[in-house]
Amino acid sequence: MKNIFILMIVFVLILSSCRAHIPQPIDFIREMSPISFGDGSGLKDTLLDWYDTILSFVGRAALTNKLFLIGEREFGDDCYTGRYSAACAGVSGTDVVFGGVSINPRRIRLSVSTTFLGGSAELIIKSGTDVETYDLGGLRLSELEVRLESGSSIAVRYESFRGSVTLKAEYY
Repeated sequence: MKNIFILMIVFVLILSSCRAHIPQPIDFIREMSPISFGDGSGLKDTLLDWYDTILSFVGRAALTNKLFLIGEREFGDDCYTGRYSAACAGVSGTDVVFGGVSINPRRIRLSVSTTFLGGSAELIIKSGTDVETYDLGGLRLSELEVRLESGSSIAVRYESFRGSVTLKAEYY
């Protein structure tokens, strides 16, 4: 039975490449009539879960690989939550720390702590097509509440930065 679901997901993903003539796969799945299984789950819910899992896997590839991080990251429940810290001595570069792709929006409480000694550092929050940038040298906020849509990320961009940055992302 699960093989059928996998084939349906692959079919839907193939359909998504024909955007001009065929509805988006998520719309296709959402408009399906409910078919339930013996365990109480419906075909539509199962397909949405599978589709979200595939998107999450693909979205994780956009995050900075652990080997290339300027700081250190520890994920929480998923790639949207966790802890990040960096102690920098004249570092330049960008760490895409948290985020991903999902059909479900995420509400994240982001705690930010910085010690600024020189250079520049920016917190970049991308949610869908919206991008907000915060100068960490002048940041007086210790906590932000953000809503992350599909294709979201939380990143830190350093330019000859000297100091430290600590982030904690959790659901609220």
